[in-house]
Amino acid sequence: MALLAALALSFSLITVGCARHSAPTPAGRIAVARVPDDVEPSGGRPGPPLQPQAVAPADVVVEPPKRAAASELVERADSAFLEGRDVAAATLVERAVGLDPTFPASYLLLARMHLERGDEELALTFLERAEQLAAQDPGVLADVESLRGVAFEEQGRRAAAVAAYERALRLAPDNARARGGLARLAGQSVAPD
Repeated sequence: MALLAALALSFSLITVGCARHSAPTPAGRIAVARVPDDVEPSGGRPGPPLQPQAVAPADVVVEPPKRAAASELVERADSAFLEGRDVAAATLVERAVGLDPTFPASYLLLARMHLERGDEELALTFLERAEQLAAQDPGVLADVESLRGVAFEEQGRRAAAVAAYERALRLAPDNARARGGLARLAGQSVAPD
């Protein structure tokens, strides 16, 4: 139930606009397939808004065409987000969740969007959901941990941030976000949280 409320709040907060603190790393980019023409209306008009009840449990089976369409929408949302078009990004990721509520990349992007606007708690909620959906995918789990490290770092929880970055690097030694986070925290006094 908390995730449903967070998702509803997320879209309303993102569409209001958000301040950018730093550019997200390209390490979070996602490879995608082409969205069928019937999924994206012509002219770039936004699709129907996501209703909170559209978020399904992790054991929902999604047909491959919907996963591919959701994947492309997340890729487009990521591009819009990187270009500073937050309303367009929110609309696209909202549609991706509506198509495939079990796609972890959607929740990773929502977490990044909320980290950029300074809402670490909501970002952590979306990271928990992405982690639940990622199963045993080390790349996704590394992204979850590195973003969790960013959230903890922003909250001033240095020891927790270091631990999250280290978990990310154990999962994916080339995770640039985790390496950068550890580099930033190196030399700083890390007291227990």
